Parts: sequence; structure tokens; C-alpha cells
Amino acid sequence: MRRERPKDNTKLTTPYSYRTAWTITFADFCTLLLTFFVLLVSMSSLDSQTIKKALENFGEKGGLLFFQKLEDISQSPMVVLRKIMKRLEGDQSIELKRIEELQNISEEELSQLIGSGKFMLYKIDDKSKGLTLILNNDIIFERGSTHINPSLFPLLSAIGTFLKQSKYMAFIDGHTDNTPPAAKGIYPSNDDLSFARAKSVLDYLVSREKVPPEKLAIGAYGDRMPLGDNSTPSGRALNRRVEITLKPFRQEERSS
Repeated sequence: MRRERPKDNTKLTTPYSYRTAWTITFADFCTLLLTFFVLLVSMSSLDSQTIKKALENFGEKGGLLFFQKLEDISQSPMVVLRKIMKRLEGDQSIELKRIEELQNISEEELSQLIGSGKFMLYKIDDKSKGLTLILNNDIIFERGSTHINPSLFPLLSAIGTFLKQSKYMAFIDGHTDNTPPAAKGIYPSNDDLSFARAKSVLDYLVSREKVPPEKLAIGAYGDRMPLGDNSTPSGRALNRRVEITLKPFRQEERSS
């Protein structure tokens, strides 16, 4: 007769129940995920120069070849402005003012600022990360002509150097006041005059600074986009200008 196997009433004991063991793995995953997002936030607050310093010891052996082209990383407009102005140290003293500051100064102060011949306005487009440098025609050009004043060569050279060393392009736009050109003058309209002055800046950047032409675009608006009041001398002087807008280079902008 077959013997019946006795029943074993002992239970297997473990440090923790297998039904809750997955929570440890899940907790580790959540910690790693949180660390990843903290790292992303930290990296987003760095400009390209900071990243470059952090990675300058990496190269071919580190497997980070794609980081050698750091110009592909967008730079904030203020970083771009600081780079350009730093190249002017020792060459030229220019007072910088953001365009919004003009709302808080008097007509007399504006007239003195323009008469100083050593100021430059700028504006920032946060959406496109574009930086616009506003150069007064009375400063950049010799009086009554489209010939660039030699005193502006260092500034244009700094802009040219930045364009050559970065993934940025420049939109050069000419503007005038509403005073009609002389009847027997070279330029029949303010559109023609604004185009000629913008083209002088473009030609300088291409011929003297060797900026690739595909990084430059030109526009002429005549007196249609005033910054100041055309009924006052300082307002008209403010409107006679060339604007150089620096934006990250995008192929679709060149093809449009």
C-alpha cells in the first residue's frame, strides 16, 4: 500500500514580499528621471561659451565630435551684443542705449546724444533671438554722401568678425527722414537713398571684412518706418539710420 506523503506546513520566508518588490525599481527610475530633468533645466540656462568651456577638454577621443561646431547652439541677444562690443575695447567708446530708453529722455537730451556722435541704439526680439543695432546716418556716413565714416570701421569690423565666426546672418536695412532729396541730386527718392546707404554697409562687410554674401540681406524703407518725430531736428536725425539685425542663420530664410 502506497504511503501518503506528509504535508509540509512550513512557509518560505523572504526579506520582503515579492508583490511589492517592484516599488524599489520604480523609485530608482523616478530618481533618475528627476535628475535628468534637473540637468536639462541647468543646460538651458547656459550660453554657448559656458558650454564650450565645459567641453573644451573633449575631442575626438571623447566621442563628442559634433560639439566642435558650437555655433549651432543659439546665443542670447545680449551675449551677441557683448561679444561685438568686447572687440571694440580700446578702439572706440560707444554709448549703448536700448530703444525703449528713448521714451524717458527729453528732446534736449536726445539732441545732445545724437550730437555726441558716440552712441548706438539697439533692440531685441525675444521671439526670434534677433539683435538689431541702429546706426545713425549722421555718425556712420560722411555728411551728404553714402561713404562710410572711417571712425565706424572698428564697429563694422567687429560685426563682420562675429558673422564670420558664428552661425548668424545680418539683415541690413536703410531708412531716411521725410525730407525729399535735392531736385538735382544723385538719388531721385528716399527709397533710392536708403538703399544706397544700406548697400554701402553690405559692400563694406563683403569686400573689406570678407563676410560671405549668403550671410547678408538688404532692404530699403525710405521714410516709411520712422523712429522719431519728423517735425523736429533730433527726430529727423534719429530716422536717418541703418539697422543691422543679427539673427541665427536658417536656410529657409535665404530661400524665401
